[in-house]
Amino acid sequence: MQKILDFATQGLLALSFLHKHEIAHGQITLSNVFIRENDDAICLGPVNFNLKQNIQDSFDQDLMDFGIVLYALAELKEYTITNNIPFTRIPEGPTRQLIISLLDNISARKQSLEDILATREIQERMREWDDIQPQQLTPSSIEPSCIQFYKYRSYLAKLLVKLSGSNVDIKISIAEKGEFVRLAKVLKWARNQNKIIARPLQEWVCESVSNLIDEIKDIEKIGFGQSEIVQELQHLIGSILSIEEVKYIHINALKLFSYYGSIETRGKLYQRGIIQSIYHLLLGSNSVVLETIITIGGILLFKGDMAKKLGFHSYFEDLCKSGITDFIYQNGVVNGKSEDIISASAYCLGWIYKSQHLPVDMISSVIACIKTGIKSDNRLFYTNSSSALNCIAWNAEELNRLEQIKTKIKQKNSFSQTLQERKDLAEDLCGVLIEGRQNIEEKGGLVIVVCRISQYLLSDYDIISGIALEKDGLVDSFFALYETVPIEQVSYKHIDPLFPIVIGLLHKAIPLPNEIRKEVILKLKQSSKDSSLKPFKSSQLALSRLAECNGFDTFGELITLWI
Repeated sequence: MQKILDFATQGLLALSFLHKHEIAHGQITLSNVFIRENDDAICLGPVNFNLKQNIQDSFDQDLMDFGIVLYALAELKEYTITNNIPFTRIPEGPTRQLIISLLDNISARKQSLEDILATREIQERMREWDDIQPQQLTPSSIEPSCIQFYKYRSYLAKLLVKLSGSNVDIKISIAEKGEFVRLAKVLKWARNQNKIIARPLQEWVCESVSNLIDEIKDIEKIGFGQSEIVQELQHLIGSILSIEEVKYIHINALKLFSYYGSIETRGKLYQRGIIQSIYHLLLGSNSVVLETIITIGGILLFKGDMAKKLGFHSYFEDLCKSGITDFIYQNGVVNGKSEDIISASAYCLGWIYKSQHLPVDMISSVIACIKTGIKSDNRLFYTNSSSALNCIAWNAEELNRLEQIKTKIKQKNSFSQTLQERKDLAEDLCGVLIEGRQNIEEKGGLVIVVCRISQYLLSDYDIISGIALEKDGLVDSFFALYETVPIEQVSYKHIDPLFPIVIGLLHKAIPLPNEIRKEVILKLKQSSKDSSLKPFKSSQLALSRLAECNGFDTFGELITLWI
């Protein structure tokens, strides 16, 4: 009867884990439940993700289906629905009562899954697993390694169930009590075990790390600072597992430390040689490749404002000499098997080649892939791709020129600059925009940098209706650029308070794009009604330019939104 109780406990823990993640199994049958030969552990087969019924009804059905399986294992015959459940092999007692409670009609169920797991018999059995003795095991599993395996398996099973139902505060509390230390200890022990014992434990540890961090930045700091979990994950993925053995769950556990890590943590990850340990995984399966390149990208982003600062990337020489940049290009950009892999690989190369010229054989494909990333709906990809394009723009030929422009602005704020100084700055910016317009493929990032400098310069709204609007001035240069750049490369993801004015001025007698029309006009209306605001006159000017459009929709919208 103890074996049936073990099967029941293991299966119910698995269902508890699924249900706490709002997943119903949906197909628990005798043909989809398996028992491992080496340790007699029960395993649930594939989950049905196409269930149509109510989720709670599906949870209840899981319990009843599992009860049917347990009955068959205990009585060695299939269950037939009757008023009185016939038992011939299972004596009266807790195990029989457990099966009966699972077989209860769904509408008449008296105990929840949590209630069943809390019963004295199951709790005692779980405690016994922690203190299992050699004489309790079968002769083939008396070895000390098997005893320790059972203990670790029990510990990890209970931890996963506990984490699946925990909020942020509970997870932080669990981490602070040394959970990462214990998880690292399991990985360290598993290093010296055979694959049959080691691989399940290694996967469960990685699953536990992922569930523990779970987008919580404070926990990442605890794990990195108070344990050797990162070193153990690095050793597991970089040395122990073959490329074919590495799964999404393995690399994801390590990725979270770079993805949610602080700038300081990312720097330490590079110093530990994480990139050097994992870049070979770009030859792995698609899911592993994507997680690997995102992990590398997180480590490369060693400064929050990297794209806005002059200078080379700190790791450029190391990564080039070791051949990692070429490896990323060939296996991520050229041979990448998904658009996300290609885009992520491209923005990583953009960061690495910050302020450098991309190699001739890379430049066209890398920039094209970065631009594809900028158009992505995924925030990670469009943010990082934009940053990478900026980094490429900071090449050595423009460093001094743009630095001089920025220095001029910093020496005197825009309100104290003379008219001539403003004109000189505007001319410098126009010159860069002309160059960008003539070679938008290579200088797209440079144009973005100039736009940012222009935004700073134009923070004095009076300049918009003055110098910037002169013939062939700054606004005309932006307008010419706007005509040159393909429409699919124009992004309106963020509309700054100043942008509606500039956008309105640029669209003189031209219909505004549908996706921004209402918001731009509304913002212009708001600022043009209040004469106390600095952009008052500029907003009115922008509205008058928009009104010159022959399109009825835009003119009508100007009237209706004014009311």
